[in-house]
Amino acid sequence: MMRSFYAGVAGLRNHQIRMDVIGNNIANVNTIGFKKNRVTFADVLYQTIGAASAPQGGLGGTNPRQVGLGVGIASIDTFHTPGNIESTGRTEDLAIEGEGFFVLMGGDGERYVTRAGAFTLDTEGYLVSPGGYRLMGWQAVNGVINTDSQVPGIIQIPKGVEIPPRATAKLELGGNLDSRLASNHSIASPGSTITKTYKVTDSGGTEHDVTIQFTKVDELSWTWTASCTNPAMTVSIVDDQDIAQTPPATVHFGTDGMIRNGGNLMVKISEGGVDQRIKPDFYELTHKDNVRVTSIEVYDSQGNVHEVTIAFQKAADNRWIWSADCNSGTLEIYDTSGNLRQYGNVMFGTDGSLESADDFVIHIKNIPGVADIKLTPDFTKLTQYANISSANIEVQDGYPRGSLTSIDIDPHGVIYGLYSNGRHQALAQVAIGSFANVEGLIKVGQTMFRESSNSGELVIDKALTGGRGVIKSGSVEMSNVDLSQEFTDMIITQRGFQANSRVITTSDEMLQELVNLKR
Repeated sequence: MMRSFYAGVAGLRNHQIRMDVIGNNIANVNTIGFKKNRVTFADVLYQTIGAASAPQGGLGGTNPRQVGLGVGIASIDTFHTPGNIESTGRTEDLAIEGEGFFVLMGGDGERYVTRAGAFTLDTEGYLVSPGGYRLMGWQAVNGVINTDSQVPGIIQIPKGVEIPPRATAKLELGGNLDSRLASNHSIASPGSTITKTYKVTDSGGTEHDVTIQFTKVDELSWTWTASCTNPAMTVSIVDDQDIAQTPPATVHFGTDGMIRNGGNLMVKISEGGVDQRIKPDFYELTHKDNVRVTSIEVYDSQGNVHEVTIAFQKAADNRWIWSADCNSGTLEIYDTSGNLRQYGNVMFGTDGSLESADDFVIHIKNIPGVADIKLTPDFTKLTQYANISSANIEVQDGYPRGSLTSIDIDPHGVIYGLYSNGRHQALAQVAIGSFANVEGLIKVGQTMFRESSNSGELVIDKALTGGRGVIKSGSVEMSNVDLSQEFTDMIITQRGFQANSRVITTSDEMLQELVNLKR
């Protein structure tokens, strides 16, 4: 009789544990990265009151007669099925779509893993969980991440980090040069004038016209003067060092249509201590319909900006020559042997594709305080078809100094720094951990796990390798708790608890009847 008491008590106790697990699941229905648990039962020790016997002497065998002693907890399993991915729009929020865990480092040096990716940047630049545990990965060195040789460590994004300036070294040109153009055709004659008008604003906010008049001296030279409709504004001509020039100023061109002298001159308009400057477009003066001119800003070793212009002039069928100019310093063109050249050649095939181009280097010298700029032009994207000329300098690889303004994280977990100069550079990469048996992990709170003797060792690698999932920035993984399932399990557990309580009350009534026999 006492066995039924103990069986009933075991049933009550273990159904209470199951209810505790269900309650914990429901409590964490909105916990980011939470993984639900499930309780399974198993019967326990049996008392044998009759042994089994084999058939003999014409009689059949008998089965064993056993009485069970109740129920026990067989397992409390963790379901590592993925939860729904919820978009947050916050860069530091991360979710793993697929297998794997984020790896965290505690203050005690212990490593933990989690699926909860609600990270923030602390004052020291560490990506931390809500509990302050630091996210692990690989730190970049000069924008390069080497996951093969580097040991994963704590990721740090220093605030206020800057990227130094980089001098331009390469120019990439693309577009078309019109094959229909003739060579050496110019239209303006000596004595011709061209007038250009620009707008300036005085201290009161009123606009005034600044007129620049160009007069052609000969095929390669022009003089020019400037005036303003507001007599209160002083107009002068200065060079790029702000040294005043005596008008009229002169600009000289080479036979290739490129400026040889006077290209650094500009108009200075002064009023009440405030200066405004206008840079005339001298290249419009050549009026050569067989010349294509393109300009781009390049950078020196200190991040200062200089304007480089390249002009293409058709020299013959399928042959163009190019020359260059700069608004600063002295520009020279050298071949691979170090010989000074006036221009380079670009050759096209009969199908309009690039056939060859001189492998020349543009040197910009005599810029005060900085190293010479050496530019290698790349003409591989140029074409020559019967279409309007559109050749341009499309890309240059220099940039000024920039400070970190924000970060971005790609699907591989690479954290890029976005800088004020428009550049981006890899800063770190988030590590993803995996285990041979994830259900063997131990929950330690704060939606974190640590390895156990049955989980296998933590293996760290990159996202999208070894079965690991993809990292989604701006998202978090929600709890995988299914409320409909939990409420159903809660009803079943309640009924099981009630039934076990009836075993105890019924056993008590039977014992009471036994006691009453003495009366």
